[in-house]
Amino acid sequence: MLLFLSLTAVYLLPAAHPALSALLGVDTGWLWSVHLVPVAILSYRNGTWGAVPAVLTSVVLVLIGEFVLGGGTVVGLDPSSADLLALATSFSDVLVAALALYARRNARDLRAAAFRDHLTGLPNRRLFLDRLSHRVVQARRRPRARFGILFLDLDSFKLINDSLGHAVGNEVLRRTARRLERSLRDIDTVTRWGGDEFVVLLDEVEDERDATTVARRIFHSLELPMEVEGYRVQLDVSVGVTLGTDHDTDAEALVGEADTAMYRAKGQGKGRIAVFTPSMHAQARTRLELETELQGAMERAEFLLHYQPLVSLEDGRVAGLEALVRWRHPRRGLLSPSDFMPVAEETAVVVPLGTFVLREACRTLAGWRRRHGELDGLSVAVNVSARQLSRSDFVEVVAEVCREFELPPECLHLEITETVLVENAELASRSLDRLRSVGIQLSIDDFGTGYSSLDYLHRFPVHRLKIDRSFVEPLRDGHRNAAIIRAVVALGRELGIRTVAEGVETEQQRAVVESVGCDYGQGYHFFPPLLHQETETLIARIASGSPGRALR
Repeated sequence: MLLFLSLTAVYLLPAAHPALSALLGVDTGWLWSVHLVPVAILSYRNGTWGAVPAVLTSVVLVLIGEFVLGGGTVVGLDPSSADLLALATSFSDVLVAALALYARRNARDLRAAAFRDHLTGLPNRRLFLDRLSHRVVQARRRPRARFGILFLDLDSFKLINDSLGHAVGNEVLRRTARRLERSLRDIDTVTRWGGDEFVVLLDEVEDERDATTVARRIFHSLELPMEVEGYRVQLDVSVGVTLGTDHDTDAEALVGEADTAMYRAKGQGKGRIAVFTPSMHAQARTRLELETELQGAMERAEFLLHYQPLVSLEDGRVAGLEALVRWRHPRRGLLSPSDFMPVAEETAVVVPLGTFVLREACRTLAGWRRRHGELDGLSVAVNVSARQLSRSDFVEVVAEVCREFELPPECLHLEITETVLVENAELASRSLDRLRSVGIQLSIDDFGTGYSSLDYLHRFPVHRLKIDRSFVEPLRDGHRNAAIIRAVVALGRELGIRTVAEGVETEQQRAVVESVGCDYGQGYHFFPPLLHQETETLIARIASGSPGRALR
């Protein structure tokens, strides 16, 4: 019979063992000052208790070593080796050896945990900054030995994580880490900086061309879709680049430069690369101020809506309105969406802001319908962000707003950009099918600027295609863009989808888009975005039978 007793180490361990310390690489003397809980092994035989004989304690030591180490080795030491067994000549030596092995294993695990990201296994921020600081010192000693830093942000990850769940999100991060490792050389270091951000230290690069070449290689490695738990996930990445010099002294400041450049890349559109320049510092400060001010703008009721009419090219009547948000900034005046929406879409502000636009647009149109009649089915269009679409309660929110203001669902059009729709196809399919079931209409905004695949036009309940202004702006007689628009119109008719030409500003543009068969036009040639009162004046004229154009 064996009995395992838990005792306090300070009462059980002998003095330091020099031979054991040399063999294990552990100073056993420190065990005197630490209260640990080893296991004492006693035997019961013939009515008395006694220490387990040396031979058995050696066997127990081997078993303990195998159990604790999980493989029988640690730093080249085999617990069953003759050297270790020779040391196990007493019960106390067995305990010291077993405890030393356990301490050695724990110390190794703790060191690994302290410098590794627990999710991806990559070096963590602490280890990365240590290596970068060392590289900065080297650069001062060897000015010609240059290095680069890449700051990567996964553009669509927040949506993936919110819509598909954290388990899918975590697996995407792990696979991204593996792809990044395969894209780099052995002398480079990649770390998960936090969330969906990764930072790369590129050693021995000559100039920014070398760094951007690596960034493009990373693009190619990440652009391949991932199949994760039955979902097809497509990633875009924005990359900021900066180069270290012999004048740099602060590792974190260098990472900050790459981070600033990454935000410049993100502002230019997804899947871009930007190289840091000193002028970006001022722009980064402005962006940070804007982000801070946005947080309180909702509470201060600084947002309002303008409405831009949608005009039928067949008879010139006003067929709908698009709600466009504006920000009455206390210092900078009236700001258009292009001035603040890119920042809002990267923060949590975009969700309450989008809800405000939805509610205000529906409330306003419902009020006009009560005062001026049903207005021949006049509709209002509201832009929807990816973050809104990813929320599980989005459809319920939209339906509840229509019920609250007694607005027929068919009078509400939700505009979703082509890029958002395609990047989040599976999520969008579920949400949009539910929206269709309650009667909400769907418009594809900025059509032609996203992906070349048109498969989603069959998959989703699309009612309108809004042809991007970049196709309309250069229109002139014989211009090849007219052929592109004609093809989009033909596609729409084949699928039963109406088409809208955005950005119509001249009579010549209007004539071309009408001649190729577009159903609607929108732009300054017809109406600019109108204030609330101006829009109601237009509504009143429509209701009285006067042509909507009379306001122009």
